[in-house]
Amino acid sequence: MSRQLYYFTSQFSNTSCTLSVKPDLLPAVRILPLILMLFIGILTSSGQSPSYIHYGVKEGLPSNMVYCATQDHRGFLWFGTDKGLVRFDGTRFQVFGKKDGLPDPEVLNLFEDSQHRLWISCFSQKPCFIQNGRLHTSENDALLSKIKVKVNLCVFSEDTMHRVWIASKLKQVVVVDGDSVQTVEWTGEKEPDATARIAFIDGKIFWLGTTSVKEKEHGIMYSVGYHFKTNAAVDHRILYSMTDKCVLLEWQTDHLVEIAQIPVIGGGVFADRQHRFWLCSGAKGALCFDSPKGDLSDPTPYLADEKVNSVMEDWHGTLWFCTSGHGIYALFPGKAATYSQAHGLVTSNITAIAHNDYGQILAGDDVGNLYKVRAAHIERTDLQPATDYNDRCRQIIALSGDSCWVANDHGLFFVNGKTIKTVLSPRGELGGLKTILNDSSQLWYGNYHSMGFTNSATLQITYVSPYRTTALGMDSDGNIWRGGLDGLYSQRDSFIYNWGDRFPALKSRVIAIQNAGHHKLWVVTTEEGLLLAGVKNGAITSLDPVNGHLLRPIQDIQSLFVDTSSNGRVWLATNKGVYGLHAGDWNLLHFDLHDGLADNDVNCVLVANDTLWAGTVAGLSCFPLQQQNGAKDFSTFITGLHYQSGNQPVFLNLLDSINPNHQIVLPCNAAMITLNLAGLNYRSQGNLLYRCVTTEMLPPVLWWTRGNLYSWIKNRFQSVHDTTIVTESNFSFGISLPSGRYQLQVTAFTAEDLFNHFSDHWTLIMQPYWYSTVWCDLLLWGLVVYGGLRVLRARNAHRKLGAVVSDLQLQTLQSQINPHFVGNSINAIQQFFYPPNPAAASNYVELFTRLLRRTILLSERHFNSFEEELAYDRDYLQMIKLRFGERFEYQILGADRVPHDLPFPSMLLQPILENATIHGLAVEGVSYLKLEFDYSDKNLQCYVIDNGMGYKVSRSRPNSKPVEHKSKGLELLEKKVLAFNKLYDIDLRLVMTDLSELEPTGTGTQVYISFNPEKIKK
Repeated sequence: MSRQLYYFTSQFSNTSCTLSVKPDLLPAVRILPLILMLFIGILTSSGQSPSYIHYGVKEGLPSNMVYCATQDHRGFLWFGTDKGLVRFDGTRFQVFGKKDGLPDPEVLNLFEDSQHRLWISCFSQKPCFIQNGRLHTSENDALLSKIKVKVNLCVFSEDTMHRVWIASKLKQVVVVDGDSVQTVEWTGEKEPDATARIAFIDGKIFWLGTTSVKEKEHGIMYSVGYHFKTNAAVDHRILYSMTDKCVLLEWQTDHLVEIAQIPVIGGGVFADRQHRFWLCSGAKGALCFDSPKGDLSDPTPYLADEKVNSVMEDWHGTLWFCTSGHGIYALFPGKAATYSQAHGLVTSNITAIAHNDYGQILAGDDVGNLYKVRAAHIERTDLQPATDYNDRCRQIIALSGDSCWVANDHGLFFVNGKTIKTVLSPRGELGGLKTILNDSSQLWYGNYHSMGFTNSATLQITYVSPYRTTALGMDSDGNIWRGGLDGLYSQRDSFIYNWGDRFPALKSRVIAIQNAGHHKLWVVTTEEGLLLAGVKNGAITSLDPVNGHLLRPIQDIQSLFVDTSSNGRVWLATNKGVYGLHAGDWNLLHFDLHDGLADNDVNCVLVANDTLWAGTVAGLSCFPLQQQNGAKDFSTFITGLHYQSGNQPVFLNLLDSINPNHQIVLPCNAAMITLNLAGLNYRSQGNLLYRCVTTEMLPPVLWWTRGNLYSWIKNRFQSVHDTTIVTESNFSFGISLPSGRYQLQVTAFTAEDLFNHFSDHWTLIMQPYWYSTVWCDLLLWGLVVYGGLRVLRARNAHRKLGAVVSDLQLQTLQSQINPHFVGNSINAIQQFFYPPNPAAASNYVELFTRLLRRTILLSERHFNSFEEELAYDRDYLQMIKLRFGERFEYQILGADRVPHDLPFPSMLLQPILENATIHGLAVEGVSYLKLEFDYSDKNLQCYVIDNGMGYKVSRSRPNSKPVEHKSKGLELLEKKVLAFNKLYDIDLRLVMTDLSELEPTGTGTQVYISFNPEKIKK
């Protein structure tokens, strides 16, 4: 379009006319557009209508009065209504009103500048703007507080220096430059003109006033008059709308040239992204001036019956019409069109379609009419006069040339041009036809009570099967297949065997049958939907339910069409629109009301010359497929988050969040967490899919739990990824979400698997309850450990105190043993004086003196070496030998098997030996004492055995005193054993046994001692 505009600029550059066209051409110029507009209206009413998508209060708008629209830098659509500012993401309308800080709910104009400030003009209020999700007004923004204008409508413009110009039909204009605000006015005349808009052309500033166009260097360039309504400028051109005409001006070097004017009653004037001018009317819709000539001729009308306030074209070419009283209308690119009763159809319920060699679309309705459609021309043929019968057209088969077969509830018809031949009447054998199939010279039929075929030349009928037939089809081998109420039958066995008995998925009513290629067959049933059957020689070899390959199962299929072109798709007509399926990769297309269909309830479908035709209950719709893929560069956003906190619902607006990290911390009691998703592909709204990749990571240290750590360690210190395909615009985490950190990346894609490159991501941190964190566990364990340490310390202190006490007790015992030993030894010395035996006494005293020195030395220690203890015990036994002479014998065994440096409890054996030599002597004969040692398994064992009367007999003497029954030394020894075990825990044992218990004839006493010397070393 820009090339066309520049072309006409060059055409007028050599003319001397600057302000008007030639007077003799004005009548023709004024009349021609009226003739063209009338012609366009007639053509439109007799042909087809564009398919608009309507949005009103029912779809979420706060009001059906919509003034303006714009698209921001992210791709969101904004609409100004009389009840608030609206943002649209393709699925949801979010309304901003006075409760959100808007100065006035009536929004009249919108504009986004290069700094991404969305300027808003509210009724009778100062302008305001939204930036980074925050609404700035004169109440909370220092810049806006400097603006003094307060009018009904502001028009915003921005120059190359990023200054924002605000015009408001006042004689002053506000210029916002950075942080400064300046008010300027036109100084070229005494009475400044009210300025409606500022335009920038060739680096010059044009003041588009209500009565004239001015430029700083040249002053007034063009006088408009006093019937001004509005104006707009784009490239080098300016369009003025007045109450009785529209004038198109063009800037040429240093002057303005009037290109054209037309006598129309106009309203708002706007320029779209393609630099086309639009004239909106309060009663005649909108006119688009996109003539190749670059003038105001041949305008294209839109929504002729609506009061259109403004028009906006988004990035992807969709037109958005803002109307008074009926909300918003969207017209997507691709020129989708619908034929209905308004265009010549008797009824809008189209039940069958076909395509002939002449490029015509053959369509049949539900009242017995056949239509031939080509471009804007519709030709109708009434197949049967009105009767009491249902005239629904069941199927059309196009033949060569202009002929075709038509089957309806009346019967079978052959149509050739204008000639109609009734093969069978309504009362004939083919009444109530359900399906037909053309097989070279034969035409197969099926009705409610039979099936058969008729010869195309003679029309003679041959009956084949007396059963109700619902569908007919032919495979690649030429075999005929019949579908019935209960399954599928093959021509191979004369339609006898029901293949539903072998394949239960076929055991229901068959809707349609079509050839799917070599040895393959498409079958549609009411229960299982679309099935792909493998066939060979009239037999079914395999059956594949297609819904098992799809994210969203396709149900309620009413008919199918196989496209034999290069794409090879099978097209399905359903009550939810049209689906196009590719059998190779199960890639799925979906078209419905949002794409231009007249209705989602589709009876039949056809693809011809890369154009999709759909017969719906509301008319015949068509649109080119090559333009239906939509834009690939749309963005994805996570717009909001819902959750339940206790009994209170909570909503977070993520789209306007200024959180740079895109991170949300949720309370521990958050449940029913749901995210709102939006893909800004308005063409595919309602049909978008979302790929949600959830990455579970280790949360911040403060919120670690046992589950988090276990999962992290289990996955080898790596994050866990999970991918979910969401078919709706909401993503739910279920009833509850375990505590942790979850990063969610969402990418929207269309049904054609077209992914955009602008995904959105947020991180959710689900806080755990304080008592489930590892720090609570560590605190509890710390308290347990601390308590255990305190107990252990107390026990150790008690043990140390007990050890000190035991040590004192041991020292006390040893100090008691020493005088006991000394007293017994001194008493023994007396026997050497009566009768006197000086030599023996001398030896005895020498041994006693040496033992006494050793006793004093050893009694100061708790342990001695085995060698020292053994030497001490030998001296003691030798001293006893001197005392008793030949009446006493002793023996020491096993001492050589015990290490000499092995620790041994000090003075442990001496009381035992002393007791054995005093109380364990034999009554008659020689007394024997045996001291035996054994060291094995890190345990030292010692046996002291005598041949006396035994301690049981000794204790049972009637004249014995209690003190004589038990030696004082042994009593002290038992206390010493307890003290050693308590102090050193060496498992010291002392067992005294009467030998009579071991052997009935035995006499004497055995004392057994054992302990673990290894514990002494530790």
